Amino acid sequence: MDLWVMIGIVVFVMIGQAALWSWVLIERQRKIPDVKILNWDELVVEARKIADNYYKAMGRQ
Repeated sequence: MDLWVMIGIVVFVMIGQAALWSWVLIERQRKIPDVKILNWDELVVEARKIADNYYKAMGRQ
């Protein structure tokens, strides 16, 4: 019995999170449509470029 209650709570929370994030993304797209959402790969590449430029600049000083 307790197992089913815990599973029910987990499923309820996961559905709630999905609904919340869907609403957040829809509202964000509606209010600021020109801002691009980065995916993980683009974010990692951009962070690597920033770090490389920083280390190059520190090496020149």
